[in-house]
Amino acid sequence: MTDTKKVLKKWETDGRLAVIYQVDNILLFYSTEKDPKFNKNEEVTLERVEQTKPYKALPFSWDNVPNDAFISLSFAWQKDEVTT
Repeated sequence: MTDTKKVLKKWETDGRLAVIYQVDNILLFYSTEKDPKFNKNEEVTLERVEQTKPYKALPFSWDNVPNDAFISLSFAWQKDEVTT
């Protein structure tokens, strides 16, 4: 059985330089060009996360979210994916 983690939040930074995803209790940082475009509440494996090659990963803490980052409203309002 593969261990999966849930994608909870997405932040964008001023100037659209970076996107940050919260996957369970980890923050994953990507340049906007390398945005893996995870979906809200998507279940991802550690292997998939490693394949997307974030440039930085930190434990979730509000102190680790940059001051110029804001919650992505399009992500926050995204409907959960329906899987059958």
